[in-house]
Amino acid sequence: MAATEVFKMNNPKSTCTAASLTWAYMLLGKTAKPAAHHFLASDSTLSQNMRNIEDDDSNPVRQVALMGFEIVKEQSGTGVSSTEIAEVFKNNAPHVGIFWNSFHTVGYSYGHLDKQYFDNNVGLYKAKKTADIVAKMEEVRKGGYGNWEGYIVLKIKPRLRIVL
Repeated sequence: MAATEVFKMNNPKSTCTAASLTWAYMLLGKTAKPAAHHFLASDSTLSQNMRNIEDDDSNPVRQVALMGFEIVKEQSGTGVSSTEIAEVFKNNAPHVGIFWNSFHTVGYSYGHLDKQYFDNNVGLYKAKKTADIVAKMEEVRKGGYGNWEGYIVLKIKPRLRIVL
């Protein structure tokens, strides 16, 4: 069974890294079920997230920190296949994160029978099988994105708790 489109998008007015990190936060923090309207530049949360990280567009590590995440694993500067990305996310908790090419950032999530690929220019896709979601990622990549250049597997940064 092929990847299923959850919602379609064509949203070049939003910052792709902010959109992808907002999507990742929704999944990890269980703050909202991702829907297309959350990723429009007019959405107040996304708009604030874009303002917070816009000056660091060439620094994904800093963007990740500004959005309240910690890095579990990262790789950059070399070509990375869609299959490798899927495998890395499968093998590293919490299984959510971002990956990119020279001009665009997207998101990936691994769960048993629940793989997701998020791209604010294309949409959100889900699949039960890794091969199906990788096929969708490759279809999009070959449609004009070129090679993937890196990834970051994320977890939400623990918040300080004061115990009195």
